[in-house]
Amino acid sequence: MRSPVRIALIAVASVIALVVIAAGIFLASFDPNSLKPRIIDAVKRATGRDLALNGQIGLKASLWPTIEVRDVSFANPPGFSRPQMATLQSLELQLGLLPLLSSKVEIDRLVLIHPDILLETNPVGKHNWEIKPEVSPSAPAAAQPSAAAKHGAAVSVRSIQIQDGTLAYRDDRTGTARSLGSLGLDAKAASPDSSMRIHMSATYNGAAFTLAGDTGSLTRLQDSEATTPWPVNLALTVAGAKLAADGTLTHPLQGKGYDLSVNGSVPDLSALAPLLPPPAPPPLHDVTFAAKVADRGSDWPAVSALTLHVGATDLGAQMHGLSLARLDLSTASLAQGVKADAAGNLGNTPFTLSAMLGPTPGLSLGAASQPIPLTMTLQAAGTSTTAKATLIAAAGGFGDGAALRGLNLSSPDGDLSGDATLGLRPRPSLTATLSSNRIDLDALQAAMDHAEGQPAPQATPQPAGQPAAGPPPRQHGGRLFSDQPIPFGRLRAADADLKLTIGTLRSGEADYKAIHARAVLNNGKLAIDPFTADLPQGHMDAKLSADADQAAPPVHVSVRAPGLALKSILTAVHQPSFANGKLEVQADLSGAGATPHALAASLDGSLGLAMADGMIDNRLLGSIFGQVMNELNALNLVGRGGASDLRCFGARLDAHHGIATIRALALSSSLLTMTGSGTINLGDETLAVTLRPEVRIAGTSVVVPIQLAGPIQKPATSVNKINAAESNVGSVAGAVVGDATPLGIVGGLLGANKLLGGGDICTPAMAAARGQAVPAQAPPKPAPPQSNPAQSNPTLSNPAAELRKLFK
Repeated sequence: MRSPVRIALIAVASVIALVVIAAGIFLASFDPNSLKPRIIDAVKRATGRDLALNGQIGLKASLWPTIEVRDVSFANPPGFSRPQMATLQSLELQLGLLPLLSSKVEIDRLVLIHPDILLETNPVGKHNWEIKPEVSPSAPAAAQPSAAAKHGAAVSVRSIQIQDGTLAYRDDRTGTARSLGSLGLDAKAASPDSSMRIHMSATYNGAAFTLAGDTGSLTRLQDSEATTPWPVNLALTVAGAKLAADGTLTHPLQGKGYDLSVNGSVPDLSALAPLLPPPAPPPLHDVTFAAKVADRGSDWPAVSALTLHVGATDLGAQMHGLSLARLDLSTASLAQGVKADAAGNLGNTPFTLSAMLGPTPGLSLGAASQPIPLTMTLQAAGTSTTAKATLIAAAGGFGDGAALRGLNLSSPDGDLSGDATLGLRPRPSLTATLSSNRIDLDALQAAMDHAEGQPAPQATPQPAGQPAAGPPPRQHGGRLFSDQPIPFGRLRAADADLKLTIGTLRSGEADYKAIHARAVLNNGKLAIDPFTADLPQGHMDAKLSADADQAAPPVHVSVRAPGLALKSILTAVHQPSFANGKLEVQADLSGAGATPHALAASLDGSLGLAMADGMIDNRLLGSIFGQVMNELNALNLVGRGGASDLRCFGARLDAHHGIATIRALALSSSLLTMTGSGTINLGDETLAVTLRPEVRIAGTSVVVPIQLAGPIQKPATSVNKINAAESNVGSVAGAVVGDATPLGIVGGLLGANKLLGGGDICTPAMAAARGQAVPAQAPPKPAPPQSNPAQSNPTLSNPAAELRKLFK
């Protein structure tokens, strides 16, 4: 028995030895580069594409037969953006041993090192990842590709790895481009027909993410004609958020035929901004959602079993003072309606919002559907606002746009009704016709001020001795007119045609009636014409045009307004109410530029401002003139607090290429009377202006001609010395303050009633501001003769008391 066993063992060992020797000899003499033409030809027949093997093919030292190929590229079909669909630094193929014995080639492991892969859709909608075999029209039927070949060269691969790759996607139909960097992939399957376990990591727009889970087999994935479901169970993790999808796809390579259950939790939605198209999402916190989505053959999925919850979120960056306590949205199916409830605060005012979309039997987002009722109720500050409308999808479905019909909004502070249509294709557009019987902006502003906890500033007296408080300084990086670009690009983003009619608009404690406005935006060209209203003092006409389609957009504004509530204007520009009254505006101005500074530097036209019988806060006068007077050693010739009656204010400026000439300037109040003239360079932001404030001391007019020169925001100041008045130096100044406090600049100008002549400064300035002919002025009356010489140099018994009467 021992002898046969021994013989058998020797025989087996001999066979193994012969195989090893034969394999060694084969591997030593095998030249894989001789197979290049056959490999290239086989790929060409199987895919219809060219494969370039620019490097050497070699056998990598390993326990398993591993082929290594360097410098590889795979061609794109004609009509795409670049010659190659993919390039590789190198690839490794680890072959299965047992299949080789049966003349079958199975890849146990495929490794792509530093691949650069571009998935692309050309302008006619063809995808470069659709692989089709090369078919010769003259080939006999027997030579036609097999069923496996028809499916795009099915490859038997058990494991695929990608190391440090780049994957990009480009759609030439929409201009969309996406790119993944630092791509790593590990996909494994027990067999070509078994499910795959996938783990992928990559970065997108600087955000790192991972995708892991199970999918269907690689064989099924390659079969583009199969209709059996391809299962997926994947989870995406990014920036603390977790998103999951579980279900099937019928056409996974096209992303179609999906039937998925999706859910997720997102601690901060804004953290997903790098992964989402613009605009950036709001910073919603503690977001959770779940839904079922299915492909029904349209651009929009069929959605059911949807729930969405948003936790406490501060939205102050989106709207000042707004915070969200919660938001809940739910629907069993869109046909049964979508319900939304929210609560939060606007400043100090809590609010609740409830809305209902539908129900509408047969509702589908993918196609035009029947009208959908929409109702909404907002409760805040003890009032309730309701809105009702009918939502209608565009002819091609909600993907093409929607319309609101029969919009009706009502609240104690006003109403609004009309129709609006939003189009999304081929270009976003909004068309609306809206009307209102009454809108009370004062009530709305008061509610907003209360909500923000910031009551509107009042012109209250300021205690003596405290510094004068002027308007808050504007921050423009050192410039009066900002160099920040005006967002003209938004005018190119969409088209619009808006019509608005308002019966009565309450603003600044004034009623504006019969307001009609139309705004048309077409390919970046904006025209607001007309804008008309009946004001308390007359009829207003205004026009505005801008062309954002040019590098330096031209802008033109024309306003004829006989009486605007100044308080509402100051509120609109977020300024305190330092003045009140009816402001008359006559403007016809044009400029061109992409920034406020460029527009100002190119300004042409005229501006007239006039106001009578108003009120002005003394703090405003103090902020304008107080510092100038103090610098000139003229004490504080303006008030520190309280309010003054404004008898008149008139100004007319004519601009040419950014140089504004003051044709008329006059201000008369119970505190101050002043005229002025000069020029303002809006481009250099410099001025050369003479201001002539007039005061009275003991019945004698005193003029201090002040020269302002240099930067607008901080001009140099000096007194315009008049030789004719210098002979009176000390005549009254010494009587007022003696020699202790220098007031020579005032005393040196005593007798200056000869300069102003006591004439009417209001009438010509107001006429110039209104664009009217300036009336001729009557010559000043000569001063009556003085029989008592002492009266020519009056002595003040109480200088301090007389100084307090300075502007009365």
